[in-house]
Amino acid sequence: MAEPEVISVTGRVDAPPAAVWAYLSEPGRLVRLNPDLIEMRGLDPVGPLHTGQRWVERSRTPLGDQELQTRVIEVDPEGLRIRLESRGPMGTRIQGGLQLAPVGGATEVTMEHRLTLPGGPLMSGAATALLAGRVRQGSEGALARLAAGVKQVP
Repeated sequence: MAEPEVISVTGRVDAPPAAVWAYLSEPGRLVRLNPDLIEMRGLDPVGPLHTGQRWVERSRTPLGDQELQTRVIEVDPEGLRIRLESRGPMGTRIQGGLQLAPVGGATEVTMEHRLTLPGGPLMSGAATALLAGRVRQGSEGALARLAAGVKQVP
């Protein structure tokens, strides 16, 4: 395995952390932040986001449609932190997280992803850079979707 590629994107949501946290604590909303999501299925167990929960995501990637087995590693409402781990084809692993921080009456949201790809010619430096760029672009889109989504919840 190659060393993980770390992608970090920070943005601001014009809502207090409690409102952002409430939005993110519903797994379907959290997953739909991914602009490349095709479907989510197999949520187990059903209910609010919590440690140990699992689901399958199917998303568009530069290598075609891919399925990721996702598991919630940590949900920390006091620390305003969520951590997930997803595993995909050929040993691909993505450890991701969201960290919220109050900034005045708004919330700073940092999304970080540690992307580990299998070695070999298929996942050369160019392929890693391509996937990392796609993850960064997706994270930026996710922050925009989060800001818009939080505004729509009463």
